[in-house]
Amino acid sequence: CQRCPTIVVEMANALIGHNVHREKRVLKPIAAKGKGDVKIVQLLNSDVESKWIAKNVKELLDKGVLPSEIIVLIQRKKGAPIILNA
Repeated sequence: CQRCPTIVVEMANALIGHNVHREKRVLKPIAAKGKGDVKIVQLLNSDVESKWIAKNVKELLDKGVLPSEIIVLIQRKKGAPIILNA
């Protein structure tokens, strides 16, 4: 995985490993990407979630974190339109 910090790749590998209907493969973390920082949250609904994400991304940007250093992982078809419109 060329874009993700190592902790994200490790988490992805753990999820992929549980999927019995998928060809087995392992993503290779790149140490130079750094460990990264992950927040896992469960919120009431998609509206609350999108506002939480927008608020947290804004806080990171205000602290000087570059947009290229921020990753939001979400189900593409279900969650992405809500998040992109927040």
